[in-house]
Amino acid sequence: MRSNLLSRLKPEFKKGLEDNRLRYPETINDIEFLLTQLFYYDDLTVRQVLNVFVFSDMEYLDRNHLTGDTVKTRSKLKTT
Repeated sequence: MRSNLLSRLKPEFKKGLEDNRLRYPETINDIEFLLTQLFYYDDLTVRQVLNVFVFSDMEYLDRNHLTGDTVKTRSKLKTT
């Protein structure tokens, strides 16, 4: 079974979310809950992706580095 997005999130993103938990507890909880419910990046909206970056204090230029593995969408999985 495929891992959820939160379990595949890189440590620096997780640390950033944890560092912001005291200041934005509800938002961080919402982001983490969302990431536990999803398994594919293409299920995230643009706003949700941006929230992960903003609240983990990561630059959006790092968007290819959410996880250590290659980003796969359902459409790519169906063709392979």
